Amino acid sequence: MAKSGSKRKKKKKVSKAKKQHTFSFPALNVRHFSIMALFVALAFGLYWTSLSDDFILDDKIVISENIYTQEGIAGWWDHLTSDSFKGFFKGEQKNLLTGGRYRPLSLLVFSALYELFGDWTLPYHVVNVFLYGLTAGLLFFLLQILGRKSGRDTSQMWFSVPFIAAILYLFHPIHIEAVANIKGLDEILTFLFAIFSWFVALKLYNRPNLLGSLGLGLLFFAGLLAKENAITFLAVIPLSLYVFGKPGRKQLAYILTPLLLSTAAYLIIRYQVLGFFLDPGVEITDILNNPFYGLNTEERLGTVLFTWLKYLGLLIFPHPLVHDYYPYAIPISTLSDGAVILSMSIHLLLLAYGIWAGLIKHRWDGFAILFYFITFSIVSNLLFTVGTFMNERFIYISSLGFCILLAYGLSRAAQKLLSTARARAAIGIITVGILSAYAWKTYDRLPDWRSYTALNASAVEHYPTSARSTLFMGTALFNEAMATSDPQEKLEKLKDSEYWIDQSLSVFPNYGNRTTRNFKYYNAYKMKAGVASEIYKLEQDLGSLLNVFLFVGKDKPHIPYLLEFLGYVQRRSPDRGLMTNFYHQLAYQELAVNQRKLNFGMNYIQKGLEYMPNNALLLYDKGRIYQMAGQQEEAQRFINQARAIDPQIETRG
Repeated sequence: MAKSGSKRKKKKKVSKAKKQHTFSFPALNVRHFSIMALFVALAFGLYWTSLSDDFILDDKIVISENIYTQEGIAGWWDHLTSDSFKGFFKGEQKNLLTGGRYRPLSLLVFSALYELFGDWTLPYHVVNVFLYGLTAGLLFFLLQILGRKSGRDTSQMWFSVPFIAAILYLFHPIHIEAVANIKGLDEILTFLFAIFSWFVALKLYNRPNLLGSLGLGLLFFAGLLAKENAITFLAVIPLSLYVFGKPGRKQLAYILTPLLLSTAAYLIIRYQVLGFFLDPGVEITDILNNPFYGLNTEERLGTVLFTWLKYLGLLIFPHPLVHDYYPYAIPISTLSDGAVILSMSIHLLLLAYGIWAGLIKHRWDGFAILFYFITFSIVSNLLFTVGTFMNERFIYISSLGFCILLAYGLSRAAQKLLSTARARAAIGIITVGILSAYAWKTYDRLPDWRSYTALNASAVEHYPTSARSTLFMGTALFNEAMATSDPQEKLEKLKDSEYWIDQSLSVFPNYGNRTTRNFKYYNAYKMKAGVASEIYKLEQDLGSLLNVFLFVGKDKPHIPYLLEFLGYVQRRSPDRGLMTNFYHQLAYQELAVNQRKLNFGMNYIQKGLEYMPNNALLLYDKGRIYQMAGQQEEAQRFINQARAIDPQIETRG
């Protein structure tokens, strides 16, 4: 009897061993490569019209105007040891954004492509589209492995949650910015290496070993070098193991240790390169790099929560799509605003449901929601400012959570409401319908990425309150004008450019009584002066030119172009009365009254005296500016010169 009981115990142990949780990795065969080829082919089918597009938008920062990238392979070390913007700023590190930017991996790829192909953009676009298709294909296989372990039926691949989620991800128009804009390679590489890391982690779950751990650490480190967002997979990977498996201490040790060590190594290198973690040590007051500057806590949190609702809206209904959500395309909100309360309620309910369905019920929908929250956290603006209110490319990774949730919802609804055959047909019809709508939106949106004018025209159509897109629209029209030889056509484009630049300048001062009303857009002022100068060359209307220069100069007197072009005007012997009145108004009446702008006032008086050295009023103004500066001897000298030329100067001045 004792022996019989012992045998039963052994049988139970054997039975328990047989039930050890493992993830099923099927052997690679032709079918797998065919499926991967299908995803890549579909990616090119969606994005083939973008392959001939030129560099645009942030491409100039990382490629066309980046001195390190243009060195080819020789620029790799500079990329590895510099802030990602440093090459664009000709070797100078400018801490313009909170946290800095250390993302060298995509820059290394760009340098290699530049070494081989120079400014020919086709290979750059091909790389983006190919890797995007590869990402979607790998996501299918990854989700399929998780799905088998979760107990879901994946025997019918085409109707399974993994396949539908992956194909929805591939087609979703929210990814257009990341794929069509060459610079978006950093997003693609980050997710790609995170997926590779995820695969290895699942392998280590089945069979822990040191070599696999080393590979996991290296792959995850590569993902971090592409973009910091990969750090969220420190939580995503363990979450997937918990939801779809039962990891033990040994398994977690072999998986988490390399993830944590590679993260620590990345952060140390990042700190050595940038000199800080998040705080560059300077206050960032430019609201185009720190859009929350000047807002109180309630306004900041309210606006952040409003953008969260916008993200969800774009995932569900991806229209309109724009590249620019800078101030003030997104309105400043407070916690009492209806949209903010709705956003807060939806996200709290989603989070609670995700915890219940994912951590307690171990279901796809719970995992999808938690995946979204985890990967979205780093770009949410809640923990730290990412440099703008929102961007579509920011949810390139997070959108997978939505796609899984949608696929799971379709599958569950069809299975509950319909018989098996009808359920599959319903899933297929609905999925094809969604994919068709996504494809149509993609084909409709991609032409906007062919030129600056088209891209910004789309942005200002939907968000005319963005100071950045309105300025970029004006800049694009200005560039078109400068490329036009016909004087009348050039003038028309310059006038159109002037309109959009004025729109940009109107955004900040008209935005209530917030602190931001004082942060007028330097580049918009610079462009306004430039456009006015080109119009002057065509129309020769000195009064209009000087009115613009007075408007620009009183707020931004430090724009070098103002003094440069005034020199050009003076060499053509303009009306002395108009010029005298301009310098008197700008230098003395506008600038000199502000102690901080005394030097600028003196600079403009000097420029006027270069043209009219014996102008009594300007000499008198120069003397009075010296008085304000406390230099009485110099002041009296110029006042006496003015009196000698015009004894009645005190009454005129």
